[in-house]
Amino acid sequence: MSKIFPAHWDVFSFSEAVRDATSDYSKLQKSDYLEQGAFPIVDQGRQHFGGYTNDKSLISGINSPAIVFGDHTRVFKFVEEPFCLGADGAKVLEPKVKLDKKFLFYYLSSLNIESAGYSRHFKFLKENVVPVPSLPEQIRIATILDKAEAISRKRQQAAQLADDLLRAVFLEMFGNVVTSSGYESSERFTISELVDYIDYRGKTPEKSDFGIPLITAKNVKNGYIDNEPREYIPEENYEAWMTRGMPLENDVLFTTEAPLGNVALLGKYQKVVIGQRLIALRSKGRVTHEYLMFLLLDPFIQDLIYARSSGSTVKGIRTKELYAIELPVPELDRQNEFSAIYWSCKALMDKHQEASKLQDLNFQALSQRAFQGQI
Repeated sequence: MSKIFPAHWDVFSFSEAVRDATSDYSKLQKSDYLEQGAFPIVDQGRQHFGGYTNDKSLISGINSPAIVFGDHTRVFKFVEEPFCLGADGAKVLEPKVKLDKKFLFYYLSSLNIESAGYSRHFKFLKENVVPVPSLPEQIRIATILDKAEAISRKRQQAAQLADDLLRAVFLEMFGNVVTSSGYESSERFTISELVDYIDYRGKTPEKSDFGIPLITAKNVKNGYIDNEPREYIPEENYEAWMTRGMPLENDVLFTTEAPLGNVALLGKYQKVVIGQRLIALRSKGRVTHEYLMFLLLDPFIQDLIYARSSGSTVKGIRTKELYAIELPVPELDRQNEFSAIYWSCKALMDKHQEASKLQDLNFQALSQRAFQGQI
């Protein structure tokens, strides 16, 4: 963004205006995160909370509210409750001069920090200057941006409601087969009977700054593909690399380790590469990919997966163990009905996401004007 600020604003170097307060916080390794717990963990991931802990001794509210920066992801978070800090790449930033924290958060978020892959980005952030208008003007600007940001948040909530609806529909239609009694009485097939698979584990591709997109276990979340971190292999290596099979649109991606058991449908790519710790599953016809994805994400099936896993610190599952797991298979017509509902909801979610992207662009433009003193 432009570094031209109003003449009556003070301007400081980053190191003069902002302190790295990370050392004030206890940190928790990702392997120790809980899915549910008493206290939130804030890390560099895109989700506001990365997980939870029950260890009260790790929680700090000394500088609340806090600004957290993802050194690898370039994500800024404004955290208003006491929290535990994730250990990998999360930094807490504190003002050293008269700066309203919400104003500072919005200003830092407006900076264009170019991606350097999975490198650390704090060194690039420190190259910026920080404007310091009067405190009343800071609060006025932060309040305007708060109202604009609330609109974006409501659109995101609408997309989340659609996702919650899908999970509720799945349980309404198939919840009986993911209980102990229903599972035992259902018709079941092993995963190896239900799918063909593409597996590139054990091979490490040469990476590049651009080329053919590489989807790794880090991109596969619970039900969706995260574009970050963006990784590629050289286009000229593609044909020689893809010797074990070509992933196709809507293949079910399953992470076998670090993390174990994340599942998502592969999106639409002209060409794509899948990385280590990741398997692409393709139905042989007895299950739809949409049903298979939601089934593998269900807590009951996740327990079956983890029961066959190994590893004390990092859980993983061997191919033989994974493919021996038996999955309940209801009538295909019923599965197709769920798949149709899935794609209807997905179309709605995509519309909300497109609207959110437009709102984000408008918010960025408003931020630029705000920090040039034009609002």
